[in-house]
Amino acid sequence: MAKVVDCYDEDMKIASLLHDIGKMGISKEILLKPAKLSELEYQIIKAHSHIGNNILRSILNLPRAALFVRDHHERWDGSGYPRGLIGEEISIQGRIICLCDAFDTMTIDRRNYNKKTLSYDEAFEELRRCSWSQFDGDLVEQFIATVKALSIPHNEKWYEDRDKINEIFL
Repeated sequence: MAKVVDCYDEDMKIASLLHDIGKMGISKEILLKPAKLSELEYQIIKAHSHIGNNILRSILNLPRAALFVRDHHERWDGSGYPRGLIGEEISIQGRIICLCDAFDTMTIDRRNYNKKTLSYDEAFEELRRCSWSQFDGDLVEQFIATVKALSIPHNEKWYEDRDKINEIFL
């Protein structure tokens, strides 16, 4: 996606791979809790983007990548965290990571999305529904077009067709 909008570089690559690195400082009891989180637990979870920002900035000496990690839970309408940024105040890299992370959660991660993954078309509809509130609507449309153009096997086929996945991505 970053290549499509011409913002791909080493900092973006690192930030996209390490966007959730701050979760390593959060207890697995909270991270994997099957029930609804308490307000305190949710605040602890939300700290992961700030923790990740600090890790990339201070330990890995990657201040630009750290900004993208910090921004990956900001929302277009300003209701995100950690800073409540609005619209284009959010780095485009942070907006891309947010979008890709949401799609991954909806289509792959059964623990997080109502214990049932969505088909790509269902996830596309959800992304569109959240355009201009959670996500940059222009990026949503570019993302959907990009995923469709790549002809990535649907998530139901991933376990059955690993060679096809390896051929696309490796």
